[in-house]
Order: sequence, then structure tokens, then C-alpha cells
Amino acid sequence: MSCMFKFPNSLSVQGAGTDILTNVALDNFLRAEVCSRGGTSRIIFALDNLRHDPIVTCKAFAALANLISGAHVEILRAEDSPSTTIFIRAMAEHPNNLPIQINAAYAMWALSARDDWFKDEIVRLGGAEAVAGAMSRFVASPEMQAKGFVAIWSMAVPRHLKTSVGSCGIEPVVNGLRAHIMSEKACEKALGCLKCLSTIPVNKELLEDHGAVDLIYACK
Repeated sequence: MSCMFKFPNSLSVQGAGTDILTNVALDNFLRAEVCSRGGTSRIIFALDNLRHDPIVTCKAFAALANLISGAHVEILRAEDSPSTTIFIRAMAEHPNNLPIQINAAYAMWALSARDDWFKDEIVRLGGAEAVAGAMSRFVASPEMQAKGFVAIWSMAVPRHLKTSVGSCGIEPVVNGLRAHIMSEKACEKALGCLKCLSTIPVNKELLEDHGAVDLIYACK
């Protein structure tokens, strides 16, 4: 990590450093060590500082999807490097890069699952729309849909967020389910997401409008 701090603008140093931290953090014990030594904040900084570079961005999102579970909430909420804002901004920088959008959606899920405060923050700043947009652009990608299903599902857990998340998320979730109806895993995740969204009247209407009922029968 010292090299990453010393050369913050080096694409090769930041990329290689992120790869190494990703590999080390696959071990649960070492993940906690990486987080405690500032690895998470270092990668968040690299993601923001070098978000124009698709390779660093993709690697950073992949690393953060794994590291967030072990990071202190205070680090993820730091005013000088707000993770939610940085994630959404980096996603917007590469809207047509499928690997980035997949890793970003997964990192967004990890952030949303980390603490309820992040669910509010993600939805407020447009994170649900960002994930829903990626699902719509890459509807043929099973991995994009899978990561999108769980991210939207997580954001929609609090009742007060269901309307906002449903307004942008129901259509791409239904379309993703329709495109991958033969996949048991896709059906499982999509139906779980739609079940979570279906508990308020306005979302029930959206589900019906987008043909979700017929798809649900098709999953049986």
C-alpha cells in the first residue's frame, strides 16, 4: 500500500496494487487486515482519482465488492471520499463497459448491504437508477442481470425506499427475468427482488403493467 500512496497517479501502480490487495483479501482474516491498514480507503481514492481509466476502475470495483464487508462504516462514509458518490460517478464514466457495470453493481450491492444508511444514500444520489440503467443496456448479460437483481433487491428492503426503487427498478428486473427465464438462479434472484418490491400498491401496479404476473407463472 505504501507504493499506492507514493504514486497515486500511476495507472500501473494503482492497478497492480489493487490486484494484489484483491487476491490477499480473498482470505477472511487477511481481508480484515487489509481493511485495518487502509486498503479500502486507498482503493476508493484510486477509483475516484483514476476513474477515467477503465482498467483501474474495473479492478477497483471488483476489489471493493469484496472489501466493503470488512471496512469500517466511518471509512465508507468519509466526507473527503464518500464511497456512494464515487461509485456512482465512476459508473457514469463508463456506461457502455460491461465488466465495469457488472463489478460496480456488485460493489453497490455490497455497500447497500453493509448498512441501512447506505441504502438511503445510494437511492438519494441516483444509485438505483445507475444499476437499473446498466441492466437495461446489458439485458442479454446473465451476470449483469444477476448482480443487478441483488443490488435492486437490497436497496428496496426499507419500506420508505420501495417506491423510488420500484419506479426505476421494476421494468429492468422484469425484462431481465424475461431474458433469462430458463435460468433457475436468475428466476430465484429476480423473484426475490420482485417479491420485496411488491409489498406496496404502486409497485403492484407497475408489476402488472410490465407483465410480471405471466413471467412468475412461467417460472413454476
